[in-house]
This record gives sequence, C-alpha cells and structure tokens, in this order.
Amino acid sequence: MARFSPRINGEVTGWIIDTEGEERPVVLKNIGLGGFYCEPACRLSPTQTALGSICTVRASLEKIGELTVNGSIVRRERGGFGLRFSGITRGDLLKIWTYIREFLLGGNDCPYCNHSNNFSSGECGSCGWKLDFENRDYFLYFERESLFRQLTDSLSTLSINDLRKISGYAEERFFGKRGLTGIEETEEFLGNCQAMKEVFSLIRKVAPTDLSVLILGESGTGKELVAHAIHERSVRENRPFVAISCAAI
Repeated sequence: MARFSPRINGEVTGWIIDTEGEERPVVLKNIGLGGFYCEPACRLSPTQTALGSICTVRASLEKIGELTVNGSIVRRERGGFGLRFSGITRGDLLKIWTYIREFLLGGNDCPYCNHSNNFSSGECGSCGWKLDFENRDYFLYFERESLFRQLTDSLSTLSINDLRKISGYAEERFFGKRGLTGIEETEEFLGNCQAMKEVFSLIRKVAPTDLSVLILGESGTGKELVAHAIHERSVRENRPFVAISCAAI
C-alpha cells in the first residue's frame, strides 16, 4: 500500500528532547514529509517512547541547517519507534522537502510504494503518484494529493448517512450551494422552493444533535417524513424508528 508522503533511506544524527530539556542522541531513518523512524543511541525511559506520546526531536540537516519538530509516536519496533509529525509548520516541511529532494532525484524506486520505476515516465505505474521531483511546483502537488488521498481513505469507512452530512456541509460551506444534499434527491421529498430549502437546512442542523424536535404542520404535510429524515441522519440511525399515534392513545 502506498504511503501518503515520500521518504528516503538515509540516516541523520539527531537528539530527542525530554520534558526537562535534556537531549539524548538518536539516529533518524526513513525520513519523509510525514515523519521518520528514530533509533535511540542510548536507553530511553518507557514514557519517552510510549505509543501516542508526544516528543520533540532536533536534527541538523546537511545544507539546510537546524530543524526542531514535534511528533507523536505511532509504532514501536526493533528497539526504535516511528514518529509522525504533529503541528509541524509548512516552513519546516519545506526544509525537509529540500533535504530529501536531492536523494529522490537519484533514486530508482518509488519513494511512496518502493516499487522499481522508470522515473522518465513521470508517474509511478503502481501507486499513481507523480515522480517529477524536478518540477518546482512538486511540493504544492504533494500537499494537495496527500490531503486528498488521506481524506478519501477516511471517507471510505463512513456510513452513507455520514457521507450525506459531510456532502451537505461541503456543498453549503465551500461550494456556495444551499440545501441538504441527498434529501432533495430522495423519494420522500419533492420540491426546491425556498420554503423546502429552509426545511432541508433545519433538518441538517438538528439531525446531529441530541435536541428534542417539535414538528408542526397540517395533516398530510409530511411531518413523519421529516422525522424519518432527521432519524436517518442522526447518531441514532442504527436504532429503530418508532412512530406513535398520540390521537390513538
């Protein structure tokens, strides 16, 4: 499976900084734009290498200079640990990119999936990442493509109702379209007048909350359909929808 960022196999000497400011030497390997692997040169305390813990690492990159980054420990293996950048600035990412770019230009394997490639094609035939590292706009391409792939990977695990909520939010927030994507296209609702758009908007707002909702309207106007729409887009979507006729009680 392809990674979300390129990495190189070189080694760099660095230092891990504990909460008291004391520095201990480490060797940084598999350096990439998403993080790197740390191999301690001396014994570290269990709290310093615990999964999920945040640590600070300082390193001196050739031709780039000093670099200090924070990261979270995402895996432990072979006496070392994998560190994923946390809160890294774009300026520091550009420094790392400038450093690893020189190694990428001379490589024969894809730095995303490790498959052997003919870089003259400009794209990896296995994972689809572009490999034209000489392009001055490559870092911009990487930022966009990496975010897009991470977002797609996260969305693939969501339910259809969660996807509807996200789609509706994106349509209104980023594309300037009003209404609730998905509801307008269902069999239950017909119409795109301003009043119906306001109903769609209200459904979108209340569905994710735990608020009690009072739906008013004349007989036959679709109150129960609105209730169904709210239920299907709420956190209770997997629980039964129970309709009770108050007039029959």
